[in-house]
Amino acid sequence: MPALVHFEIRAHRPEDIAAFYRSVFGWTIEPFPALPDYQFVPRSVEDGVNGGIASATTAVAPVVNLYEVENLDTTLEHIRAAGGQILREPTVIRTVGWVAYAADTEGNPFGVIVHDKTAGTHDDQ
Repeated sequence: MPALVHFEIRAHRPEDIAAFYRSVFGWTIEPFPALPDYQFVPRSVEDGVNGGIASATTAVAPVVNLYEVENLDTTLEHIRAAGGQILREPTVIRTVGWVAYAADTEGNPFGVIVHDKTAGTHDDQ
């Protein structure tokens, strides 16, 4: 069963919003080299989820949850068949994996991700 593995918060100034969440929740937040204008929020507890603060120019919505799936193509087919909409086709995130964004039948956005530490490290990707 797909599990919630990641959240994203949209921000016009990711660094400023990172300072806000550090102050309010005590989160550890650090720049993420694979994506410019992205701040990474590591898991704070063993079974928790990690997250990120994305630039408002690239984020899909104000808050987006990402679900880990086994096969991105199959999941996207299921989303379409169930009446959902693909908002962003699969994109590689170097050394992380492949991610796509969709919306449910009421327009609520979410992401699906397949983790792959070799993603984007080959010339053919």
